[in-house]
Amino acid sequence: MDESTHLLYVDFAKFADAMNGWLKDSPWRLQEMTDTLIGNQEGPSYGRRYKIFYGPRECGEISLQDFDTYSKESPSVYSSVELLSARSYGADYIMTLLGGLVHHVASGSRDEIDSAYLAIRTAMIDAMWQIGPEVVSYSVLEVGIIGSGAIYLRGEKIKKNMVKGMSSVPNNG
Repeated sequence: MDESTHLLYVDFAKFADAMNGWLKDSPWRLQEMTDTLIGNQEGPSYGRRYKIFYGPRECGEISLQDFDTYSKESPSVYSSVELLSARSYGADYIMTLLGGLVHHVASGSRDEIDSAYLAIRTAMIDAMWQIGPEVVSYSVLEVGIIGSGAIYLRGEKIKKNMVKGMSSVPNNG
């Protein structure tokens, strides 16, 4: 694992917790996978991988990997989503899941957000227009989102500072 990937891996250690907090009032949940190998068109790479659950049913995967060169000064994250049987979920439910991803990964600028939602709309249309007799039970929504992870990283920094501040408070007990 190179330095860029390692830094992303460390920075996004609590990503599933943050997403599950976002999704707490919905049937969606993420569970981190131990396997960090991500296959893509350029060959294998490494990052964080999460199983997607809708209620008790596993229905897809989200992966996070560095895009270009991930660094503290210029974090750049590529997130990919594969949601199986996408037509069996309502558009509002899908947008709850993917909206959480946009919030945590692509919220650094208006352009990031707009690009992410354009990619989501295109992917949802593609999943809806897949044809064939098996498509209702096996429609796949695939989308990739690039972002800086600004809101997620800012929240993690605030949490770390709060913990540091609490550990320096004298115990007068």
